[in-house]
Amino acid sequence: MFSRARLEEMKAEPATMSPALLMSRSISPEPVSPVATTLCLPSRKRRLSHSSIFGDGESDTDDSDNDGDYTPESDTEYCSSGSRKRRRPTPTYLPHVAEKKPKALALKCPAAAFKAPKASKTLKRPSADARPTIKLPTVKLTRSRPPGSCPRVAPPSRNKQVEGLLAERVRALLCLEKSSVPSWECPACDWTQTNERLPDFKRHLRTHLRDVSYRCCGVPYRDAEAHGVPADAVPYAYEGDLKVGGCMILFSRLDALVRHVKHSPYCFSEHYRK
Repeated sequence: MFSRARLEEMKAEPATMSPALLMSRSISPEPVSPVATTLCLPSRKRRLSHSSIFGDGESDTDDSDNDGDYTPESDTEYCSSGSRKRRRPTPTYLPHVAEKKPKALALKCPAAAFKAPKASKTLKRPSADARPTIKLPTVKLTRSRPPGSCPRVAPPSRNKQVEGLLAERVRALLCLEKSSVPSWECPACDWTQTNERLPDFKRHLRTHLRDVSYRCCGVPYRDAEAHGVPADAVPYAYEGDLKVGGCMILFSRLDALVRHVKHSPYCFSEHYRK
C-alpha cells in the first residue's frame, strides 16, 4: 500500500527508468514514524489478559521496559496484574434519575397543637364593690378565771355507781388478797379481769365507789402560801374544812391525780408539792 506522495513521485519520474529499478523503488517500504508504531501496538491490558488466560508463566517484569512507550487508551481499560477481577464500569450519573429521599414526617406534640390563649396586657383590676365580701366569725375574748375562784364540777362517772349491799360486797373484795379472791368477775358489771392481776382488778372495783376515789380538792387554806397558791384564789368549803386550789375532778388512782396536779397550773394537792 503506497502513500499519496509516493504515487506522485512515481508519476513525475521519467519513463526511461528500467523496470528492475522501478520495481525496487516501488517495493521499498515507506519509513513509518515511531508514533504510529506505538499506536499500532496492542494495549497492555490485552497482553496481560492474554498471558493470564493461557498461563505463559512470564513475569510482568518482561513488559516493564515498554512502559515508557505505552499510552493508555482510557482509564477504564487498565487492570492491575496482581488482580484478576475486572473493574466494574462506572455508572453514568443522571441528575433526573437520582433517588429521592423520603421526607421525614414531622411529629407534632399533641400538647403543642393546643395553644393557650394569650393573656391581655391591659388587665383591669376589679373594683372594691365587685369583690365578694366574706364575713369572718367573731371571736369573743374572755378573761381567764383566777385559780381557785370557783370549784369545777366533776363529770359524770363512766361506770355504774353502786350503793347498799352491792357496795358492801365491792368493798369486801378490795380488802382481799390475791390468794383469797374467789372470782375475777366484777359483781357490779360484766367485767372479767383476764390477766388476773389484783391491782388492776381493784382499780376497776373503785370506779363503782366514789367515796374511795381521789378528788382534786386542793389544799387547806392555812397552807396555801406554803404550796404556792396565788393570793387572789377564792377559798371554798369541802368536808367541813376551808380549802383552796382544787378543781373537784375525781380520779380512781392516786398517780392519775398527781399527774393532773403536776401539769395543771391552777390545781394544787397535798399529795404533790410544786
